[in-house]
Amino acid sequence: MKKIPLLRLAGLLTTLALLVLFTWWLENPWLLILAPVFFDMIITRRVRWAFWRKKHSGRPGPAAEWVEAITGAVIVAYLIRIFLVEAFTIPTPSMEKTLYTGDYLFVSKLAYGPRLPITPLAFPFTHNILPFTRNTPSYLDWPDLPYKRLEGFGEVRRNDILVFNFPAGDSVILEYPEYNYYDMVQEYGNTEVSKRFRIHTRPVDRRDHYVKRCVGLPGDTLTIRAGTVYINGAPLEEPAEIIHRYLIETFRRPLSRSLFNEWGIELSPGQRIRQTGPMLFQVSLTRAQAAALSVKEHIIHIKPMITPDSIPNPFVYPHDTACQWNSDHFGPLLIPARGDVIPLNDDTWRLYRFILEHHEGLDIQKTGKGFTVNGKPAGSVMFRQNYYFMLGDNRDNSSDSRFWGPVPENHLVGKAVLIWLSIDRSQKFPGNIRWERMLRTL
Repeated sequence: MKKIPLLRLAGLLTTLALLVLFTWWLENPWLLILAPVFFDMIITRRVRWAFWRKKHSGRPGPAAEWVEAITGAVIVAYLIRIFLVEAFTIPTPSMEKTLYTGDYLFVSKLAYGPRLPITPLAFPFTHNILPFTRNTPSYLDWPDLPYKRLEGFGEVRRNDILVFNFPAGDSVILEYPEYNYYDMVQEYGNTEVSKRFRIHTRPVDRRDHYVKRCVGLPGDTLTIRAGTVYINGAPLEEPAEIIHRYLIETFRRPLSRSLFNEWGIELSPGQRIRQTGPMLFQVSLTRAQAAALSVKEHIIHIKPMITPDSIPNPFVYPHDTACQWNSDHFGPLLIPARGDVIPLNDDTWRLYRFILEHHEGLDIQKTGKGFTVNGKPAGSVMFRQNYYFMLGDNRDNSSDSRFWGPVPENHLVGKAVLIWLSIDRSQKFPGNIRWERMLRTL
């Protein structure tokens, strides 16, 4: 028997050990079928796996060499994107002052465990639309795999900054993908929207990406009163970067960015100062900035702009006229946890109908005698997922869970961990690069 070189044997044992660990992590024993392949590639070398290489020299031709290098790089990058880390950009100011428009993030997939692809066949490194097109899907609907998340380093914690798929993004108006389909239905009616527009349905992992701060965890009861968030009856301990909108009255002097700089109060790059009266201005500030501004000699009055609880907003979750809620007066809402059982009645139906139908996949009908679940009479229902309540740090300029409800666990992509690049699109190179934000951890 031919003696096996020690280096090859060590390589085989290392490869098999990594294969076993990867198989255990994926919980998929079918991967062990690769063991004989690796054995032949490293030890026996009877099968010519690299069939494109020249038979005698073992080297590929020039064209094949380029294809081999590019294919290998794409596969490695794809695996890193699925299991380790992915890059995202911030397109809106909803997270200022924490994240600015033009920030580029690295998002850790290992923080809560990587979610395996649900629609794995797609054009490389695209999300849901092919480049240079407006609404051509970049993925195939088949195969449509079940949701599965691998073990990660930890669980979602309060005030984590999360990237997730838009929970109300299962249906998209192709002519106007930037609009929320359910808001359009609420305003114009399902029949009118279906008649006038083409509607496309997206799977969970191909819905648009959002980034927000998680303030409510599974099992929490969340309430918002006069703009203040309460968790289980106690005020939420908010990070210092949270900004709210204030109405400021000045004495004979208009507010400007230069005046804020003179006072030592730093505004976000894209932050606007809106004049709403002769000497009345709307500005979004942190609580500390508002306190510092209140003692300036030119300021007559400064107060937070709060929508009264007597003015309901029909576009606020759960989009039911019986709930007189708005973005500043919301709840109480129990955030569902996996295994929670709730009775089916008019109140729970009002609060959780969208979740039960769209995220839990249940067919629930209200009848004269009560409720049916998937065609069978039922007096209660159990949640099969954990849910999370997301808010933008720019509280008065954010589309978040106040408007489309808690985010289900299968929509979570990962945790924002690092700003690797920040570009101010209103400036020219090189002044458009925000050097002070580069490599900033979150």
